[in-house]
Amino acid sequence: MLGFPTQLKYIIGPVSVAFFIVIASLIPDNFLETLYFEPNKAFSGELWRIITGQFLHSNNAHMWMNIAGLALVWALHGDHYRIHHFWVLSIAGMLLVGLLVTLFSEYGIYTGFSGVLHFLLAYGAMIDIKNKDKTGYLLIIGLIAKVAYENIFGAAQSTEQLIDASVAVDAHAFGLVTGFLLFIVIKSLYI
Repeated sequence: MLGFPTQLKYIIGPVSVAFFIVIASLIPDNFLETLYFEPNKAFSGELWRIITGQFLHSNNAHMWMNIAGLALVWALHGDHYRIHHFWVLSIAGMLLVGLLVTLFSEYGIYTGFSGVLHFLLAYGAMIDIKNKDKTGYLLIIGLIAKVAYENIFGAAQSTEQLIDASVAVDAHAFGLVTGFLLFIVIKSLYI
Protein backbone atom coordinates (compact mmCIF):
# COMPACT_ATOMS: atom_id res chain seq x y z
CA MET A 1 0.00 0.00 0.00
CA LEU A 2 1.45 3.34 -1.05
CA GLY A 3 -0.85 5.67 0.87
CA PHE A 4 -3.25 5.75 3.76
CA PRO A 5 -6.69 4.20 3.17
CA THR A 6 -8.57 7.50 3.36
CA GLN A 7 -11.83 6.49 1.70
CA LEU A 8 -14.75 6.67 4.10
CA LYS A 9 -15.47 2.93 3.78
CA TYR A 10 -12.05 2.21 5.28
CA ILE A 11 -12.15 4.85 8.02
CA ILE A 12 -15.56 4.19 9.60
CA GLY A 13 -14.61 0.84 11.20
CA PRO A 14 -11.60 1.98 13.23
CA VAL A 15 -13.14 5.38 14.02
CA SER A 16 -16.36 3.79 15.28
CA VAL A 17 -14.40 1.39 17.52
CA ALA A 18 -12.36 4.35 18.83
CA PHE A 19 -15.63 6.21 19.42
CA PHE A 20 -16.94 3.38 21.63
CA ILE A 21 -13.65 3.31 23.54
CA VAL A 22 -13.90 7.05 24.22
CA ILE A 23 -17.58 6.77 25.20
CA ALA A 24 -16.65 3.94 27.59
CA SER A 25 -14.16 6.29 29.28
CA LEU A 26 -17.06 8.63 30.13
CA ILE A 27 -19.12 6.02 31.99
CA PRO A 28 -19.61 7.02 35.64
CA ASP A 29 -17.56 5.03 38.13
CA ASN A 30 -20.61 3.56 39.88
CA PHE A 31 -21.59 1.71 36.64
CA LEU A 32 -18.09 0.44 35.83
CA GLU A 33 -18.31 -2.30 38.46
CA THR A 34 -20.78 -4.17 36.24
CA LEU A 35 -18.74 -3.69 33.06
CA TYR A 36 -15.14 -4.49 34.01
CA PHE A 37 -13.79 -7.71 32.57
CA GLU A 38 -13.34 -9.80 35.67
CA PRO A 39 -12.52 -13.31 34.36
CA ASN A 40 -13.98 -15.03 37.44
CA LYS A 41 -17.31 -13.25 36.99
CA ALA A 42 -17.30 -13.88 33.22
CA PHE A 43 -16.61 -17.54 33.91
CA SER A 44 -19.56 -17.54 36.32
CA GLY A 45 -21.95 -16.38 33.58
CA GLU A 46 -21.52 -12.60 33.28
CA LEU A 47 -20.33 -13.02 29.70
CA TRP A 48 -20.91 -9.40 28.62
CA ARG A 49 -17.83 -8.48 30.64
CA ILE A 50 -15.64 -10.14 28.00
CA ILE A 51 -16.70 -7.45 25.50
CA THR A 52 -17.39 -4.44 27.72
CA GLY A 53 -14.18 -4.76 29.71
CA GLN A 54 -12.04 -4.55 26.59
CA PHE A 55 -13.55 -1.15 25.76
CA LEU A 56 -12.56 0.10 29.24
CA HIS A 57 -9.07 1.27 30.18
CA SER A 58 -7.13 1.84 33.38
CA ASN A 59 -6.67 5.56 32.62
CA ASN A 60 -6.70 8.06 29.75
CA ALA A 61 -3.07 7.35 28.80
CA HIS A 62 -3.97 3.66 28.41
CA MET A 63 -7.02 4.59 26.32
CA TRP A 64 -5.08 6.93 24.01
CA MET A 65 -2.30 4.37 23.55
CA ASN A 66 -4.90 1.83 22.39
CA ILE A 67 -6.55 4.39 20.09
CA ALA A 68 -3.09 5.09 18.63
CA GLY A 69 -2.83 1.32 18.11
CA LEU A 70 -6.14 1.41 16.22
CA ALA A 71 -4.70 4.18 14.04
CA LEU A 72 -1.70 1.93 13.32
CA VAL A 73 -4.01 -0.96 12.36
CA TRP A 74 -5.89 1.42 10.04
CA ALA A 75 -2.67 2.82 8.53
CA LEU A 76 -1.23 -0.65 7.87
CA HIS A 77 -4.33 -2.62 6.97
CA GLY A 78 -7.30 -0.28 6.72
CA ASP A 79 -7.80 -1.09 3.05
CA HIS A 80 -8.36 -4.76 3.95
CA TYR A 81 -11.62 -4.06 5.80
CA ARG A 82 -14.98 -2.45 5.25
CA ILE A 83 -16.88 -1.38 8.40
CA HIS A 84 -18.63 -4.72 8.94
CA HIS A 85 -15.39 -6.68 8.39
CA PHE A 86 -13.59 -4.49 10.92
CA TRP A 87 -16.32 -4.91 13.53
CA VAL A 88 -16.69 -8.66 12.97
CA LEU A 89 -12.93 -9.13 13.35
CA SER A 90 -12.79 -6.83 16.39
CA ILE A 91 -15.57 -8.74 18.11
CA ALA A 92 -13.98 -12.07 17.15
CA GLY A 93 -10.72 -10.80 18.65
CA MET A 94 -12.48 -9.68 21.84
CA LEU A 95 -14.21 -13.05 22.20
CA LEU A 96 -11.11 -15.14 21.48
CA VAL A 97 -8.73 -13.07 23.61
CA GLY A 98 -11.37 -12.79 26.33
CA LEU A 99 -12.01 -16.53 26.39
CA LEU A 100 -8.29 -17.30 26.65
CA VAL A 101 -7.78 -14.65 29.34
CA THR A 102 -10.72 -16.14 31.26
CA LEU A 103 -9.39 -19.69 30.99
CA PHE A 104 -5.63 -19.22 31.24
CA SER A 105 -4.79 -15.92 32.97
CA GLU A 106 -4.94 -14.86 36.57
CA TYR A 107 -6.10 -11.27 36.23
CA GLY A 108 -8.43 -9.90 38.85
CA ILE A 109 -9.60 -7.30 36.34
CA TYR A 110 -8.55 -7.05 32.69
CA THR A 111 -9.07 -3.83 30.77
CA GLY A 112 -7.91 -2.55 27.42
CA PHE A 113 -8.00 -3.25 23.73
CA SER A 114 -4.35 -4.24 23.21
CA GLY A 115 -5.00 -7.98 22.93
CA VAL A 116 -7.45 -7.22 20.12
CA LEU A 117 -4.91 -4.88 18.50
CA HIS A 118 -2.38 -7.73 18.39
CA PHE A 119 -5.13 -9.93 16.93
CA LEU A 120 -5.94 -7.37 14.21
CA LEU A 121 -2.27 -6.77 13.38
CA ALA A 122 -1.58 -10.50 13.06
CA TYR A 123 -4.69 -11.07 10.94
CA GLY A 124 -3.83 -8.12 8.69
CA ALA A 125 -0.23 -9.28 8.33
CA MET A 126 -1.51 -12.65 7.15
CA ILE A 127 -3.66 -10.91 4.52
CA ASP A 128 -0.52 -9.04 3.41
CA ILE A 129 1.36 -12.32 3.11
CA LYS A 130 -1.52 -13.88 1.15
CA ASN A 131 -1.40 -10.84 -1.18
CA LYS A 132 2.36 -11.33 -1.60
CA ASP A 133 3.21 -8.14 0.29
CA LYS A 134 6.54 -8.79 2.00
CA THR A 135 5.80 -6.30 4.77
CA GLY A 136 3.40 -8.91 6.18
CA TYR A 137 6.37 -11.16 6.98
CA LEU A 138 8.17 -8.26 8.68
CA LEU A 139 5.12 -7.44 10.78
CA ILE A 140 4.62 -11.07 11.87
CA ILE A 141 8.31 -11.37 12.78
CA GLY A 142 8.13 -8.07 14.69
CA LEU A 143 4.97 -9.11 16.55
CA ILE A 144 6.45 -12.49 17.48
CA ALA A 145 9.65 -10.83 18.71
CA LYS A 146 7.70 -8.23 20.74
CA VAL A 147 5.38 -10.78 22.33
CA ALA A 148 8.23 -13.20 23.06
CA TYR A 149 10.29 -10.41 24.66
CA GLU A 150 7.33 -9.28 26.79
CA ASN A 151 6.57 -12.81 27.94
CA ILE A 152 10.21 -13.61 28.75
CA PHE A 153 11.41 -10.31 30.23
CA GLY A 154 8.15 -8.52 31.04
CA ALA A 155 6.72 -5.28 29.78
CA ALA A 156 8.51 -1.97 30.14
CA GLN A 157 8.02 -0.54 33.62
CA SER A 158 7.61 2.91 32.10
CA THR A 159 4.54 1.63 30.23
CA GLU A 160 3.10 0.11 33.39
CA GLN A 161 3.65 3.41 35.22
CA LEU A 162 2.04 5.35 32.37
CA ILE A 163 -1.09 3.18 32.27
CA ASP A 164 -1.14 2.66 36.05
CA ALA A 165 -1.60 -1.09 35.59
CA SER A 166 0.27 -4.25 34.69
CA VAL A 167 0.64 -4.84 30.96
CA ALA A 168 -1.37 -7.91 29.93
CA VAL A 169 1.46 -9.59 28.05
CA ASP A 170 -0.33 -12.91 27.82
CA ALA A 171 -3.35 -11.17 26.23
CA HIS A 172 -0.96 -9.83 23.58
CA ALA A 173 0.23 -13.40 22.95
CA PHE A 174 -3.36 -14.65 22.81
CA GLY A 175 -4.20 -11.92 20.29
CA LEU A 176 -1.21 -12.75 18.10
CA VAL A 177 -1.90 -16.49 18.07
CA THR A 178 -5.67 -16.24 17.56
CA GLY A 179 -5.33 -13.64 14.79
CA PHE A 180 -2.93 -15.94 12.98
CA LEU A 181 -5.06 -19.06 13.56
CA LEU A 182 -8.38 -17.44 12.64
CA PHE A 183 -6.88 -16.32 9.34
CA ILE A 184 -5.73 -19.88 8.61
CA VAL A 185 -9.16 -21.31 9.51
CA ILE A 186 -11.01 -18.77 7.34
CA LYS A 187 -8.58 -19.24 4.46
CA SER A 188 -8.98 -23.03 4.60
CA LEU A 189 -12.78 -22.67 4.48
CA TYR A 190 -12.72 -20.40 1.41
CA ILE A 191 -10.06 -21.96 -0.80
